[in-house]
Amino acid sequence: MSYIQIEIGGQQRGLKFNKMAQLELADKIVEGNFMSGIYALIYAGMKANCYVKQVEPDFTFEQVCDWCDVLPDEVLTAVNDVFIQTEQYKQAQLYLAELELAKKKENISPKRRRNTAQKA
Repeated sequence: MSYIQIEIGGQQRGLKFNKMAQLELADKIVEGNFMSGIYALIYAGMKANCYVKQVEPDFTFEQVCDWCDVLPDEVLTAVNDVFIQTEQYKQAQLYLAELELAKKKENISPKRRRNTAQKA
């Protein structure tokens, strides 16, 4: 499932987490800033939903940020739960795990042997 409806901005709105949302998310997120991830996730889902339905968005990123600030935690959790079930999210997590493994392998170097032979 990659779709959820939530009440935001005074009305029910759909959030669609597809490849379009992934592009929007990458464009809006600030690495290391947790709140930017929440704002970007909701905005990306809303914008991708508008794209799929071929309607013009009636919101700005700034409005979505303001609306997110007053969303209950249960709604944010529900949105996140839908997002982490998407194939794009799962593929991204696999990729990140592979990168981390490769990084660890690079940092592991064989132990140097001590030269214990006596010099003549």
